[in-house]
Amino acid sequence: TCPSCGAAQFAARQKPSYLHQNVSGWTIIAAIPILGAMLWFAATGGPSDEKPLYLAPSSFNSQLVGAPIAADARINTGAGFTNSKLAAMVALVRLYGYRCDEISGASLNGLWTPDLKLECNNGQYSYVLHDKGGQWVVSVD
Repeated sequence: TCPSCGAAQFAARQKPSYLHQNVSGWTIIAAIPILGAMLWFAATGGPSDEKPLYLAPSSFNSQLVGAPIAADARINTGAGFTNSKLAAMVALVRLYGYRCDEISGASLNGLWTPDLKLECNNGQYSYVLHDKGGQWVVSVD
């Protein structure tokens, strides 16, 4: 090679062969969390099954809640439901003129929203409680 023809500078600017493929930077960035999750699952064996998805109805006091809780009620653990929170939900539903004689389920209405969902009377009635500008609004689901 001749030093004056620029071949050395051209060779120095060449990208490694693995970068010649049509892979964008966004594809690589998107793959990093997926690979991290795969490594976590491989190292830990996945999420533990120690924490149940639903709370046992016996962990609530029906008298404090203001409505009986069905024996097979599905009350989600993720929303931090307490006796007082369930009581407020039942009271708000009734304040709007809707029926809730027995609680059959309580959960978050969506993954990315603060909305709550209350199911009553063996799932016959389903309500969404939505915080709208600091005021709670109840709608039939």
